[in-house]
Amino acid sequence: MVLIPRRSAEVSLATSILALSLIAFPAIAETWTVNGGGGADFLDIQSAISAASQGDTIIVAPGIYTGVGSEVVDMLGKAVTLQASGTAAETIIDGESLRRGIMCSDGETATTIIDGFTIRHCSITLDHGGGMRCVTASPTVTGCVFTLNSTDVNGGGVSMENQSHPTFIDCEFNANSANSNGSGVYCSSSSQPLFIACDIIDNDPASIGGGIAATSSSKPFFSDCRVTGNSATSEGYGGGGVYSDTNAHITFSECVIADNEAPGYGAGVIAFASDITLTDCDITGNTNIFGDAAGGIQLNMESVAIIRGCLIAENSGGGIGFDDSSGHISRTWVQDNVMAGGKGGGIRCDNGSSPTITDCTIWRNSSDSAFDRSVGGGGGLACLGESSPAVSRCVISENIAGWEAGVFGGGVYADSSSPTFVDCVLNSNTATGAGGAVYLEDGNASFFNSTMSFNTSPYGGAIFNDDFSMLLVESCDLSSNVAAVSGGGMYAKKNGAAVCINATIAWNDAPEGGGLLSDDGGASLLESTVWCNTSDQTHGDWNDLGGVLIAETCPLDCPDITLDGSVGVEDLMAVLTDWGEATSSDVDASGVVDMIDLLAVIEAWGTCS
Repeated sequence: MVLIPRRSAEVSLATSILALSLIAFPAIAETWTVNGGGGADFLDIQSAISAASQGDTIIVAPGIYTGVGSEVVDMLGKAVTLQASGTAAETIIDGESLRRGIMCSDGETATTIIDGFTIRHCSITLDHGGGMRCVTASPTVTGCVFTLNSTDVNGGGVSMENQSHPTFIDCEFNANSANSNGSGVYCSSSSQPLFIACDIIDNDPASIGGGIAATSSSKPFFSDCRVTGNSATSEGYGGGGVYSDTNAHITFSECVIADNEAPGYGAGVIAFASDITLTDCDITGNTNIFGDAAGGIQLNMESVAIIRGCLIAENSGGGIGFDDSSGHISRTWVQDNVMAGGKGGGIRCDNGSSPTITDCTIWRNSSDSAFDRSVGGGGGLACLGESSPAVSRCVISENIAGWEAGVFGGGVYADSSSPTFVDCVLNSNTATGAGGAVYLEDGNASFFNSTMSFNTSPYGGAIFNDDFSMLLVESCDLSSNVAAVSGGGMYAKKNGAAVCINATIAWNDAPEGGGLLSDDGGASLLESTVWCNTSDQTHGDWNDLGGVLIAETCPLDCPDITLDGSVGVEDLMAVLTDWGEATSSDVDASGVVDMIDLLAVIEAWGTCS
């Protein structure tokens, strides 16, 4: 047995106790002060960071702080809090247009906190991030203003690269510039930054992505942010507000993307081979200077868009564009967008695109070409190039195709495509050429359980089915539409095939073919009703497949449901109460109370004769 001397045992015990105390009671964090005017621990910020230990706080007095070398401030990977004692307007990190503002490249985490500064006049050449750069770093930045910063590459305001995941809260990025991507914000290389209540506004034109550019599998997330007044210069790419490419996935929640500008694609948002998610956002007032890609949101090259509960409004160049892309639009208003010199004022689907559009309102959009009618079309929705959108439970209303020239498809224009519509309402749309609600050419379109009413056009008040087109209208109502020349309800060309099954064509008006104009067998009817149209029910040869009722006189002269001698509010309320039922409110005896019964009540309003 070996005996340990008593002294050695005491030293060993003391050493063990000291080690345990260091674990249980870490060093007390210190607070350092910085004041460029003196009277503090340090005159400049970088000296304080160099002296600080993990967990320390550095309080910076108001003033203008500059530096030497390639940046004013390098956080050196330290978990410290750098905090301004005054406001951001008073406490300024100034690069003197010679150096970057802030650098984080040593594994900074969320415990590296930068709070309450203005970062201005910071500039870097041949490198990313004028105001701030994060490389494999994830600091927390709060209450800061990044302004008048620049780079000749990417990220005038801030650049995040190589799996950086910083958090920005209540920050502003304005009047920054980048020659290439992202004058305000640049994100790449699988980075996943989080922006909360931030403003990316009025940044100078970048080639692409004036406000935000995200690329290379990055996944930035923006919540309660504003992206406004930014611009891009590239005609081929664009993205005045937001640009996304190369498998990036960018998410916006409760954000505003407005009043951005680009010469070509997607003045508000553009995506190439990447994904965009927008939830409860406003995409408004963005301007596509020229070209026919959407001014609001444009998806290209197999991009996928999820758009939920948004307002897409007053964009120049159209609202939403899909090109070889897909996605799902739901609970969204697409309104007051304008496409001048192109097709698809509200939504445009092209080049094999196949979005689903559900529970949306497409309202008061327009498409126009004053000189060439083949250019314009589809005030509400244009389907082109073998696209196949699926539209359900949507209202397509008060859209216009053409102000001067004869432009086609007030509500919907479909060419070489196969759209499907289920449980939709298309009403009060206008085309100056043909197809007040729908114009179909050289493609296939199907409408199920839908209503088309109060649409107007010279030819085909509701529908114009052109050559080499296959149209199916099943369990639909075409009512109270007007054609100035021919085909109040439908105009069917001879080289097309329009098939109506269990359809009702009523109360339409045209000098020729008030209900239906069928050119040499262009239309076929099965189990359908054509009545109450003026000046005539049908014109031309059509195919009777059986069970067709053609009534020259209207049997619904007085749909007095309440039997009080007049048609009024009580009868209207009865129809609305019994909607979808088989009751006495079913004035046309079709087996269900529907739009036809409602229109019959409105048409006969007043005292029964």
